[in-house]
Amino acid sequence: MSTFPDFTDYGYQIERELGNNRSNGRVTYLAIDQSTQTSVVIKQFQFAQAESTWSDYQQYEQEIKLLQRLKHPSIPHFLSSFEMPTGFCLVQEYKQAPSLAQRRIWTLFEVRQIAEALLNVLIYLQQQQPAIIHRDIKPENILVDRQDTFKVYLVDFGFARLGSGDIAASSAVKGTLGFMPPEQLFNRELTIASDLYSLGVTLLCLLTGTRSPDVGQLINENYSIAFDKLPKQGRSLQPWLAAMTAPKVVNRYPDARSALQALRQVDLAATSGFWTALPVVSLSLPTVKPSSVAIILTTAIALSLTTWQFLKHNQVPSVSQASYYKLVNQANLFVEEGQYNSSLFESALPLYESAIRMNPKQPEAWYRKGLVLTYLRRHQEALACFEAALQPAMEMETFPAERIWRQKGLTLARLQQTAAAMAAYDRALQINPNLSEASLERAILMRGDTMFSP
Repeated sequence: MSTFPDFTDYGYQIERELGNNRSNGRVTYLAIDQSTQTSVVIKQFQFAQAESTWSDYQQYEQEIKLLQRLKHPSIPHFLSSFEMPTGFCLVQEYKQAPSLAQRRIWTLFEVRQIAEALLNVLIYLQQQQPAIIHRDIKPENILVDRQDTFKVYLVDFGFARLGSGDIAASSAVKGTLGFMPPEQLFNRELTIASDLYSLGVTLLCLLTGTRSPDVGQLINENYSIAFDKLPKQGRSLQPWLAAMTAPKVVNRYPDARSALQALRQVDLAATSGFWTALPVVSLSLPTVKPSSVAIILTTAIALSLTTWQFLKHNQVPSVSQASYYKLVNQANLFVEEGQYNSSLFESALPLYESAIRMNPKQPEAWYRKGLVLTYLRRHQEALACFEAALQPAMEMETFPAERIWRQKGLTLARLQQTAAAMAAYDRALQINPNLSEASLERAILMRGDTMFSP
């Protein structure tokens, strides 16, 4: 028998719990909106809990008011709210994307994509009147869907506040230790640069493989960031990160727009295009469970073999290789901006095509060009790109083939070529049985669902 609360009278059926802080009466659920049969997130606040306070209620009320006014593709939309005898609930759009708190390997280019997407969100928040300060940017509050193009979401506006200024000394400090800038930690005046510090620390966690509970390992006694754990291939970002995380506000970038402009001047290819395509995460083995050591060592061996294969044919990473990844990254930036202006998708295509001409045996530009064509509903052309990316002559050592097979399956399904789509999904799952998107789409295709309409 389910122990979940019954929200059917309000039009929702709970599927599972996503998280909780039961001592303060807060629980988050994944639910189905029975009127639309779509997934939603329900945040429940219960007054009756022993440790819940009036400030907790105000926090939820503030989040509702903020979400009602925010309209941005990287902020899950507010849908509804409803009151109950014991409290009330906030209903929000559900994004099927894991948070950055889940341990994954990120390339240097992907870290920059995440940074740029979040800076665009902060630009939007800082343009509000008055400006909105999130106050709790950390890996757990950032969702990233990396299956197709990058989709980045900023969530949990419970600690957000309108405008800068002093926080009353009697109020509790809101935020997460390690990610809070010094002025927030010591109840001093907050500015729009305060969120930049939190974002900088979050990105450093990605680059160094540091979990949120261990973030203190990255901070010195004087609250400045220690960059000694930053891996070699991430050094090109160090000056920019130092300006993001300066302990004194006057030494940081003044706002998100300035930080974004500075980030776009950083030349990641200076490290060399090949190395920026490799994972930047380094793990501290003493903190890893023995069962995980084998996985880490296996990954290290695989990366070593990949490196050997590359050097065997090239001796050193070539200038053309660096130029290839620079073109791909420039195109990726257009795709990211295309979330706000779809005409920019077209601008990405010539850059991908230039990268393909430069190195036709590298699959990434073929794959990403196919994704853009998919968004433009040019499915037959997209299919040709995915098939080119899967040719035997392709250098697949540094790119996951299962992602290409999965996208090929999705494209074939949209072209109503069901048998061929099933075969492509099967190939993706043969390479990676844990590719949940391929499993789900294959099951939906078998049911004859209409989601695959062109």
